[in-house]
Amino acid sequence: MSLAHRLEKCYSGAVHDVLRARGLRNCTLPSEIRPLDANRRLAGKVFSVNGCRDDTLDEHETLLQWTGMLSKVPPDSVVI
Repeated sequence: MSLAHRLEKCYSGAVHDVLRARGLRNCTLPSEIRPLDANRRLAGKVFSVNGCRDDTLDEHETLLQWTGMLSKVPPDSVVI
C-alpha cells in the first residue's frame, strides 16, 4: 500500500495528538490546501464547535469529554 493510501486512512485526531506529543504545537493545516485530484473530495460536512477551558478537570477527564464530543460527529465530517 502506498504512503498516500496509508495516510488517507489515518484519523486526523490521532495524527494531531502524535504531533502535539512530539512538541509540535502549531500543526494546523492552512486553508489554501486543495485536492490533488479535483474529482476527489477534500473534506466532508463541517461542524464548528465552541468551548471553554475548565481548570477543574484533570487531563484524563478532559480527554474523556473531548473524545465524547468527537464520538458524536457523523462519519466523513470535519470538526473545527
